[in-house]
Amino acid sequence: MLPLIFSCLFMFSSFSSMTGEILHYLNSGEEATLINETFRVMQVNGENGKYVVTGESRTKNGHFYYVVEDGHNELVSEKQVHTKAVFPSWSTFRLEVNIPERDLPENGAVILYLFERNKEGQIINGLPVKLETIQQS
Repeated sequence: MLPLIFSCLFMFSSFSSMTGEILHYLNSGEEATLINETFRVMQVNGENGKYVVTGESRTKNGHFYYVVEDGHNELVSEKQVHTKAVFPSWSTFRLEVNIPERDLPENGAVILYLFERNKEGQIINGLPVKLETIQQS
């Protein structure tokens, strides 16, 4: 169920139906920064299942979550990340994501989803981040 929800979020990445908020894409030269009210993703590096994502968060509870999927399969199950600061302050983060090559899709995108959960456990402030597009020749 979670991968399907996140697939819908990614397909409509300019508007998050889960949270009802607009996701902004700011381009600056070669680099793009993905932002919403909770996350600013500054840099994504890696390929073939080894990725590093850096950015900032300003969470309400002092932690956020992420999962990685390909639109059909969950490649990395939900992980919790603790932050050094809470809203309204920004805190830096660095995520190292490792996925065995055998688990990567033959064709498709590898997507990291950053999000918070509200007091009821519902996903809020979701932000999809494309780690890699894989195409077999």
